[in-house]
Amino acid sequence: MAMKKYIAYVVQSIADHKKSLKIVLGLFLIGFFMGCLDNETVSASIYNSIKALIDQFKNLHGIDLFMRIFLHNFMAAALATASGLLFGIFPLISAFLNGLVIGTVLTHLSAYTDLAFIQAVLSIIPHGIFEIPAFLLALAMGLTLGMWPFKEEKVAFLKRTFNTVSSMFFKVIIPFLVIAAAIETIGIELLR
Repeated sequence: MAMKKYIAYVVQSIADHKKSLKIVLGLFLIGFFMGCLDNETVSASIYNSIKALIDQFKNLHGIDLFMRIFLHNFMAAALATASGLLFGIFPLISAFLNGLVIGTVLTHLSAYTDLAFIQAVLSIIPHGIFEIPAFLLALAMGLTLGMWPFKEEKVAFLKRTFNTVSSMFFKVIIPFLVIAAAIETIGIELLR
């Protein structure tokens, strides 16, 4: 019964941010498809950023690896949500850039390994099925927060939205990020 209520809460959370979610998902997909175009300048920049990120994790194992992955994703999601207060600009940019990074990484993964593009996409599904939706929902919540300047009752809107977003962050985003970090940790440990 508790799981049924939780799923209903997650579905309602998504419905509450449907407009914002459509916008960030659209920008994410535009970025993704642009990342698949294989621009060398963009690819080199993304490669260097990804390499620096991976280097932070390479000597970590077990719970240390899990915590680093979780905290990295938690901070990214928290920043994506909180930065929405600045008129929702950062969540829009972040949605596009994250799509661009994922598209570029998957394109290069399939180009420089024996994996076909669809296999590269399937390789991120185990943890991405929780991490990507959590991050997109965090971006959508940030975009919703960013609507405050356009509301007549700005303070009331901010209070109400902040309370809703905070609750959703703890009840939806954090559990999804914990699951994603656990799956990613297990996957990394198995591949070593």
